[in-house]
Amino acid sequence: MSDDSEAPAPRSRRRQILSLSCLTGLLGWMVVWGYLHRDDFQQLLSFHPWSVIEQLPLAVISIVLIGMLNYVAARGLKARIGLAEWVRVTLAANLANYLFPFRAGMILRAAYLKNVHNLAISQFSSITGCVSVLMLLIASAVGSVIMLGKQTEGAQPTIILSSVFNLTVVGCLTLWGVSLFPKRLLDSNWIPESVKSFGFEMGRLGALPRVLTRLICLEICLLAISSIRLYLSASAVGWHIGPLDCTLVACILSISIVVAITPAGLGVQEAIGVVGSTLIGLPPEVSLAALLVNRGVSMVVTFTLGPFALSGISRRLKISPKRTTQENDSSLSQSELG
Repeated sequence: MSDDSEAPAPRSRRRQILSLSCLTGLLGWMVVWGYLHRDDFQQLLSFHPWSVIEQLPLAVISIVLIGMLNYVAARGLKARIGLAEWVRVTLAANLANYLFPFRAGMILRAAYLKNVHNLAISQFSSITGCVSVLMLLIASAVGSVIMLGKQTEGAQPTIILSSVFNLTVVGCLTLWGVSLFPKRLLDSNWIPESVKSFGFEMGRLGALPRVLTRLICLEICLLAISSIRLYLSASAVGWHIGPLDCTLVACILSISIVVAITPAGLGVQEAIGVVGSTLIGLPPEVSLAALLVNRGVSMVVTFTLGPFALSGISRRLKISPKRTTQENDSSLSQSELG
């Protein structure tokens, strides 16, 4: 029994070492690459600070939209947690992702919602999984449509990028399709109980057209704001990028969350964004500069507002939770029986 309790610690340390090693390597690569191509960056010195300032409210709106996505998905599962609290949890999780390695924000969110609101881990996983799968599905679908449109206009096809978008669409639809057959999941003896609970809750969300419609609309709005922010980031360094190219880069960044193993995906998203931008014909120095401006704005908002949210959440975690209402109890028991 002691072996089981001690086993996760070395794995956690190895993950942290891997995460920090990847971050150090990626940041080092960007510094060296930037130094070797320093002449290419001279044309980007015409910095326009107003384009950065215009991003600040958009970055805040993005955080609010993420909170709204979780709120709508949670309401679909009868979890009564307020919108303002979801936004605070999102802010605190973003800050935790920067301060601590390997998805610390997700752990913080799960612990807070479990201890304060008695939200089951399976429900939290379903909410997070639903939002993430929809984000990947919409981003990859939009990216596939844009790539198809570029090819019909005579642009040189980018097979690698098109394949990534198409495979992501197929993978997301397959994952969601499996969750729509809860009886087969429950009857399977080889599937772990945690996976069964996750699939069952995902199936419940998939059977609610009104909830799915709201989630899809919010995801589209979030993708549109990300595209506008990338356009403003490129404008801040004196470069004009077309709206469709900005949307394509935004789609690539959305898909990059799958491999974001560094704190807040720092370095990983930028590297993937540069590679994807190069595939669609953007100069790498332009895409790197724009992505760094975009990241800087996100960090300013997170480190300005995040400490207040993290402080409030930490205080509530220290208090023994006594807020579980009869409505939560009844909804949880109905979900178990359903």
